[in-house]
Amino acid sequence: MPGLQALARELDLALAGYDAQGLGHYDGELSHRSALTWRYTGCHGVAEASALAHCRALVGRTPRLCVSRLASANATVALACPAPT
Repeated sequence: MPGLQALARELDLALAGYDAQGLGHYDGELSHRSALTWRYTGCHGVAEASALAHCRALVGRTPRLCVSRLASANATVALACPAPT
């Protein structure tokens, strides 16, 4: 987390965090549900669920995944955008 906080400061970006209960709201929309992630975090997916939660928080509309989970050895990312109206 300190690395993300430093990057956010350097790029002058806000950093948001979500708890497992909030991320669990998006379980049905995940492209991949991980038992290992559940074991460590209490939710089935972090990157996709966080992207969806943050999109809803910023835009206030129903989000959808634009880029499903991309994982490397060091990071997992996903991108969400507002669903078309």
